[in-house]
Amino acid sequence: MTKEVVVIDFNTKFSKIIEFFHEFRMNHLPVVYNDKLVGMISLRDVLNTYYKHLGDPSSFTIENIDNNFKVENIMTKEVHSIKADATQDEAANTFKKNKFRSLPVTNSEGQLIGIITPLDLI
Repeated sequence: MTKEVVVIDFNTKFSKIIEFFHEFRMNHLPVVYNDKLVGMISLRDVLNTYYKHLGDPSSFTIENIDNNFKVENIMTKEVHSIKADATQDEAANTFKKNKFRSLPVTNSEGQLIGIITPLDLI
């Protein structure tokens, strides 16, 4: 698993989320609040939200985006995660069953300690 995970806080502005996806070239970001995993947001979630609410492009400034889009309304709240002591088979079965591209790894307190992708299992 990758232990140095880029995360966003529950209160992160929409424009910053877009910057993270661009800067770190990733497709999923774990969302944390008080050091606990509370959601996941994907690049697809961001783009769908953006285009769904685009409306009049001339009124769509960074300020409007940041004021109108909240992480809590975009993120997936029911996050599947796996515990650090899970086996590779358990991780593989979770990926296969749910068709995930990434899976957060948490400790017993629900704190994010890593992230795993199907490539990590190869």
